[in-house]
Amino acid sequence: WALTPTQTPLGSRRWHDEPDTFDILRKSFESALFTGSTLHDLMLDFGVARAFMGSADDGLHHPESRALGDSARVTPDWDVPWPATPKRYPQRAPVAPTGASYLIVSTRGAPEHARLRVEIEWEEHALFRWAIVKLDREGRELGRLAIPTRERATSSQMSVVDLSGADRLMLVGVNVGDPAYRFDPDDAVWEPHGWLVTIAAE
Repeated sequence: WALTPTQTPLGSRRWHDEPDTFDILRKSFESALFTGSTLHDLMLDFGVARAFMGSADDGLHHPESRALGDSARVTPDWDVPWPATPKRYPQRAPVAPTGASYLIVSTRGAPEHARLRVEIEWEEHALFRWAIVKLDREGRELGRLAIPTRERATSSQMSVVDLSGADRLMLVGVNVGDPAYRFDPDDAVWEPHGWLVTIAAE
């Protein structure tokens, strides 16, 4: 908190909380995860790690949360089999800023050397960050792919070409706010937004 000194004039009816925690995180995590990384990358990284809390912990993310058991597990929007034909899936509920969505795709039944095409669309006035996480049979993370997204884009896509060792793929999407301005927790309205995912075997 030493990094976030605030000054509230005497007699003010409200506490002046600028700079706030998100301002400090935004500055502190510039290029912290990798060269050029931002707070959005940190939020996506946390969104992925959140999927490994409680009984879902793989020993690499949140081992201290194991005592919480199933109560800490995230509930995916969808848990679907390998697509024999292209499939489209909407979100179960709109996602507010800082919130995350999860979609699981099983690779069981996928032909040898199969690839998975993932195409994502979301509403305007929202900025999502997405990653695909490869999981083994025990639910351990084998690796992840961050899906490139332009700042004002409303769609993104990627093909996963190497499924070796993966029992399933987890698509993680995080709403990082509005592309027109930086997310501020003091905003009067945290507007949730929807998305639509299309998956197809290649």
